[in-house]
This record gives sequence, structure tokens and C-alpha cells, in this order.
Amino acid sequence: MGVDNPIVPAQADITGSRALALRWLDEGSGLVWPRGNEQHKLKLLGVLNSLPFDWMLRRRVETHVTFGILNSLPIPDVPDRVSDLAGRLSCVDDRYTDFAARAGVDCGPLAAEERTEFEAEIDALVAHAYGLSREQLEVIFNDFVEAAVPEPYRQLVRERFDSAAALA
Repeated sequence: MGVDNPIVPAQADITGSRALALRWLDEGSGLVWPRGNEQHKLKLLGVLNSLPFDWMLRRRVETHVTFGILNSLPIPDVPDRVSDLAGRLSCVDDRYTDFAARAGVDCGPLAAEERTEFEAEIDALVAHAYGLSREQLEVIFNDFVEAAVPEPYRQLVRERFDSAAALA
């Protein structure tokens, strides 16, 4: 049975800088979000690729990510901005033109700096959605070596976290 734009594991290796990385595929099977529209799928994608979710996942994973583990983790209600950012991060070339149109996001390459900005904002928004404090965000940072989460990236997430807190 075909699946419309499933989310599938692109990486599920705890030894990397992230325990899990997900991407869109146009065909095949994988992790499927069975309800909702493209914005809901993109919100899920944003959460599952976020640093706070990765930190939580690492508490339960030794070497392999399984669907049972993924199903046991809470998914917070995140702002629509996460959908916009995750959509833009996902739709990087012509393969995603149709999905981008359905999701209402631009499609095309991103500069590395823009990609990093979007990822940091998602991490900050997801941290807020989980109800984390700035101190708890630091606990997450301290669990990652600097090679996995460099200090400039941490600072960018802190800035976005503080900006989101000011708006709340």
C-alpha cells in the first residue's frame, strides 16, 4: 500500500551527533503520521528532529531507535511557526515542489546560515513547548559534546529561546 509523503528514518544511530534524523520520502513505508494535514506532518517532523526530543530519546536508546520507543515519547503541541520552519528545511529542491505547494512553504536551496537559524529556532520553540526552563535547556546542552552541538549553535538556541519566552 502506498503512503503519501511518509516520514521515514534517515538515520537511527545513537553514536552520531543525533540519535535520530528524519526526512521526507515520496514513496515507501516508514513512520507515518496517520492524521492531519501537511502542517501537522511538518510540526511532527520539527519536533522529532529537535534537540530536546533527541535528548529525551537518548535517555531510552542504547543502539537502535524502534517504533516502540518513538511511540512512548510525548509530542508537545508546538506553534505553527515550527511547521513553517520544518517545511522550509525539508523542501530544498524540485523533488519537494508538490509537497511544498500543499504545505504552503517555499521550495529551494537554503544557505547554511539560514538552515542553522531555522534549526535553532525550532529547537527553542520545541523546548518551550515541552515547558523547559532556561536551566533545563542548559542541562540538555551539557549532555552533548561540543562537536555535536557547537557553542555558537547553543548560543543561537539560547537567543531564540529567550526571544520566544519574551513573546509568551
